[in-house]
Amino acid sequence: MMSLDDLSDIATVVIALCTGYGLYFAKLQIKNSREAQREATAKSIFQDYIKACVSYPKLAKPNFTEIKANPVLLKEYECFRTLVLNACEEIHLLFPNDNYWTHALYSHLTLHKDSLSDNFNSDSYSKAFQKLVNDVVTGNKAILKNDWR
Repeated sequence: MMSLDDLSDIATVVIALCTGYGLYFAKLQIKNSREAQREATAKSIFQDYIKACVSYPKLAKPNFTEIKANPVLLKEYECFRTLVLNACEEIHLLFPNDNYWTHALYSHLTLHKDSLSDNFNSDSYSKAFQKLVNDVVTGNKAILKNDWR
């Protein structure tokens, strides 16, 4: 038969194990919550960008010959391009190694490839994003993997 001291020792071990499991699951829940928040932030940024594309379709899919010939349109495009670059960089900072987002950013930046190859002030952006833009400008698709989500 077990003594009260033996039962007390067992109870202490069981409580310690339960506390450890509780801490593990709390940490896992916090991690999952942070991941969901990052995803929601990226989707919100992208949604705002898409709204701008719908509002300004000529700037979203630009005809550079037409834009360069019109000083007012050129100024508008420069603002729009800044919006594109900032939105893409923010998402890229949130998900630098996510293949889905990399494909999406690459394809949207490709629409502005001519402008980026002419005039891209890379000093304002992170090194990783500069590399992504450089890959777009040079047509390097090596960063694009085939495995989408």
